[in-house]
Amino acid sequence: MEAEAIEQAAQQATIKVDQPFSFLNVASGGFELLKHYRIDRTFLRQGDGRITTQYFARGEACNDAIRTRQDAIRNRAPDPRDQPSLMVDLFGGYHDNDKTRQCILSQNDLPASWRYRIESQYLPEGEGDFINARFGSRYSVIDETTSATLLTVETGAIGTLPPIQTITAICSLYSEPLKCRVGLLPSSTLVPIGYKLPPSGTPNFVELEDPDTWGIGILARALSLQPRTRAD
Repeated sequence: MEAEAIEQAAQQATIKVDQPFSFLNVASGGFELLKHYRIDRTFLRQGDGRITTQYFARGEACNDAIRTRQDAIRNRAPDPRDQPSLMVDLFGGYHDNDKTRQCILSQNDLPASWRYRIESQYLPEGEGDFINARFGSRYSVIDETTSATLLTVETGAIGTLPPIQTITAICSLYSEPLKCRVGLLPSSTLVPIGYKLPPSGTPNFVELEDPDTWGIGILARALSLQPRTRAD
């Protein structure tokens, strides 16, 4: 089926990126990649030419940023611009005495250099064939030292038609003469590309720790990246 073909193509395109891995983020899911996988840092180019660095940190660097945010909230003030700001406290609620806190911090104007650039674009609505429309994002990884595109992968879903097809007609009430468009009623069933659907009954917007349920996982695997763990 089409989803399996897309996933197999991504497996064949797998590369092993330089470590520690960092990249210029021009992708809609770039932050999810940094949050979930063992990546050192990402860089964002702002409109005024400044560079914002989002980076992985551990221990007191995380604790200091959390205290700074708490102080700012208590004083009803913004986070100080000259200090790192907290993006995500990773594995929140799991900080036993023997556990070192992990987090993602953000700061402007740090030294910045990168080899890789990751871009994304949304697939045009309905891309694919008439029966199996495809939705999602296409990611490209570019080596900025050579301008070569190293790989391209897709993540998203493919819509399917129900076993018993229903013909529908959509008519415009504001046209003379009356114009109608006939088509098949699509199913709400989607076949995921590059990941697995969460277990039945999982609340919407709940992010599981299972990497197989992350949409960005197909790109991470193509880059040979490993998921972050509580024990890191």
